Amino acid sequence: MNKRIIYLGLGIFLVILIGINVLFSSLTINKQPVPSTAPTTAPNIMPKPSNVPIGTHPSSREFDEDQKKFQEIAQQEEPIYQQWNKVASMRKSLPYYGKLFSLFYDYSKASFILTLNKSNIKEGTKEFNAFLQTNGIQNETWLENLITQYTQPTPAP
Repeated sequence: MNKRIIYLGLGIFLVILIGINVLFSSLTINKQPVPSTAPTTAPNIMPKPSNVPIGTHPSSREFDEDQKKFQEIAQQEEPIYQQWNKVASMRKSLPYYGKLFSLFYDYSKASFILTLNKSNIKEGTKEFNAFLQTNGIQNETWLENLITQYTQPTPAP
């Protein structure tokens, strides 16, 4: 009989323990989290001392001189950038078929292909140079990887 009472007591204790566990777990599932009003701490961003020795930083005078040099170089290179932009604009308008020449851009080879008629090379070259001038390009040296092909004249019917 003594064992029965111990088993009965343990059983009742387990039922109570399971009931308490179920009760607390159901309360925490339905409970909405309360937003914290505590301020968040920002990271402490402290400047670290520089490894550069004192007196080696450029002065404002040196900085101004560097800016002037940069502006001078930019002014010198401005015409170059303008020519590159004109070549890029012309490339978008290709292929072009003139009376004595044709010009297209081969993207697979990254090259311009100029086709001239063998019988009219001088006149075709003049027409090609005039075409470049109308597009604002100074001369053919601005066309990178220019390949010139010569064709036979087609007989008139």
